[in-house]
Amino acid sequence: MRIFVTAHPLIGVVRMGVVLIDQVPFKHDLSKPQLSAARGLIKDCRETTNAKAALLREAIGVGDIEQQAQLHAILTESSDAIIASAITANRKLKFRKRGSLEDCLSIPTKLDFSKRLPEPVRVWPQPKSNGGYRMIHDHGLLHRTAQHIVTRIMEAHYVPRPFQFTHRGLHAAIKETKALIEQGYVHTAHLDIANFFGSFELEKLQPELPLAPAVVAHAVVGRHTRTVMDQEHTKGKSFAYSLPHTHTFLEEARLGVPQGSACSSIVGAYCVSHLQWPSIAGVALLNFADDFLLLAISADALTKAADELVIAVENLPGGTFKLKLKATRTAGQGLKFLGHELQIKKGELRTWPTVASQEETFGKLNTIDRRLGKIVYPLGSAFGKFDKQAAIRELAKYAAIVDGWRAAFKACDDLDRFLVGVFETQTEWLDKIGTTWAKVKAAITPDMEYQPDPYVFDK
Repeated sequence: MRIFVTAHPLIGVVRMGVVLIDQVPFKHDLSKPQLSAARGLIKDCRETTNAKAALLREAIGVGDIEQQAQLHAILTESSDAIIASAITANRKLKFRKRGSLEDCLSIPTKLDFSKRLPEPVRVWPQPKSNGGYRMIHDHGLLHRTAQHIVTRIMEAHYVPRPFQFTHRGLHAAIKETKALIEQGYVHTAHLDIANFFGSFELEKLQPELPLAPAVVAHAVVGRHTRTVMDQEHTKGKSFAYSLPHTHTFLEEARLGVPQGSACSSIVGAYCVSHLQWPSIAGVALLNFADDFLLLAISADALTKAADELVIAVENLPGGTFKLKLKATRTAGQGLKFLGHELQIKKGELRTWPTVASQEETFGKLNTIDRRLGKIVYPLGSAFGKFDKQAAIRELAKYAAIVDGWRAAFKACDDLDRFLVGVFETQTEWLDKIGTTWAKVKAAITPDMEYQPDPYVFDK
């Protein structure tokens, strides 16, 4: 068994075992027989929960309301479902925030949807490029387990509309946008819902979701969350918020569905799927999260459709929503949508990542590059001596971001031309570390996946 060594300010060095669950390291302090039993328990919990989720989908398909209610209760309250969700939620937490295997297995004794979850949630304001800020939440294992339980149930009920691309990916939305422009839909209007997730209201959302009211109150909506300010989550610089600002931030963090919640995406998509949007000749609609793109064959059709969409969004269930117009452009002038730029140049439609989406990604890669430099060339150490496994983990993060960015932006033309320097850097680090791509790829874990910052869509 490998040994994980960590330091605690009070008790010094603690030695714990590390076990791989779905190729993700979980700390634990179990004996070999206990670990074997835990593996068996996790397997049984998953199989039982997956079977119940499949039954729920069948019950929804035939409209069996009574069985749906029974399965909702099982998937929310049973130890099997809670443990299965805890393991899944823990896998996506960064290693330093990841709970131990014992933490995951004990979650059923701690998760009680009838009252506020006791786990505090760190929050901080993230400035928006167009002014103002959004409150970001850093949920721990208990909250993320509850949110995953919600997600499992909501996914069974969610039926996406043809215009929804939130769960199909950025590349799918851009691919469809390109196809429509090439079909003559060259007049566009980009709109988004102002403060989308903060606009959900508990009293309006509870009757709309296929969940128990207490689950909506304590797992979906942030009103009762025990929030605390993360004073240092400002790009590594300490920033002490004044008391009035702190109070305002904490109040705003409890509004609506929290930013950073594992179930925010599915809840938002589920409510948008109820948009009363008729088919309009010469007009097409695309939606990704709170972003909407209207494409039309004529300017008059676009104007009429935009007016109707504003009204339709105001009537969405679950909250009070206001749609705002960001830009109206023709394909010849060029448009921005979901971190992409599209423009017809010399009769040819071209697509490329916006400057903001490039800067965001390359900024993350540069940060990892600097960390790698500190690991491979540590001050005060003999040349050539460094923590090879730590270097491989950092290069795995680098590779995960590159792979994720390429997947998200694969609808762009000749995307790899933006990554020439990145590929060279990766190869150089492989040589310096003395490892292979196979070992780097094997070190990639779910918490390393590429997730575009929301501000990319604002620019």
